[in-house]
Amino acid sequence: MKHRGIIGFVVTSEVRPGVYLPEPEERTYYMDVLLDTIYHHPSSYVNDNIEVRNKFSVVSDSYIKKHLSSIAYVEWGGSKWKVESAKSIPPRVEITIGGVWHDERSN
Repeated sequence: MKHRGIIGFVVTSEVRPGVYLPEPEERTYYMDVLLDTIYHHPSSYVNDNIEVRNKFSVVSDSYIKKHLSSIAYVEWGGSKWKVESAKSIPPRVEITIGGVWHDERSN
């Protein structure tokens, strides 16, 4: 299955001398969905916790090669999911996602 979605990178940049802050940057990529799996974990709340174990394959470009370790989340199904692993297999990058991504803007 094909998917056009956003990959979020969190890169630390210097905002003023000696002060570094994480700066999110989103880029749109075309991806192949290699694995589409959802796990429901029982919880003490009304709804179960959901974990998505999807795997995507993206053709790498110069930006994704340079910022491979900064890949933080993938947008899938209207939500942002945190990246558990990103593996370079030239000319592609394989990304595995897990739980829901939380950042300052979503809280």
